[in-house]
Amino acid sequence: MRALVLIAAVATAAHAEPPGLVRATPPQPLPAPTFRLTPEDEQLLDDGYLAGGRVFGGVITSAVLGLGLGEAVEGNYGSTGWIFTVIDTAAITGIIVGESSLPPCSGECEQRTSGLANLSILALFASRTIQVIDACTYPSRYNRRVRDARVKAGQPVEGVMLTPFVTGDGDRKLAGVSLRF
Repeated sequence: MRALVLIAAVATAAHAEPPGLVRATPPQPLPAPTFRLTPEDEQLLDDGYLAGGRVFGGVITSAVLGLGLGEAVEGNYGSTGWIFTVIDTAAITGIIVGESSLPPCSGECEQRTSGLANLSILALFASRTIQVIDACTYPSRYNRRVRDARVKAGQPVEGVMLTPFVTGDGDRKLAGVSLRF
């Protein structure tokens, strides 16, 4: 009986950790996050990313035609496109009313315009400029919302991913940045 106890004590001592050393437990995988998707998130997932012809067409249409039509091409008419329709329509109306309110000239007339027409031309130019900027920046804002919805849904995210990493064992470590596209 003493021999059996002695063998058990030696076997236990052979596998014992040195004093002061704490054994690390392997990391447990985290459970998949559970988020409730809003109806807007579901719509974003159904529609997908905004790219290619819709973006190019929206920018060109905004620059050439205005009236919020570029935003309509990109699918953004409901949030900002209608505002440009109202502004452009009011500016065009201001130009027509301002120019038609001038008295007729007899003989030689110098070039003249009304203040309302000048203000309306300025408003139309500013509106067109903002429309082009909005048409250029909306796709990135929209695609960011699509990426966020994909993350919520646990779907893989497409696009360029820049990820820092640290790897190695013991005294040898390697740190860097991973670029995936």
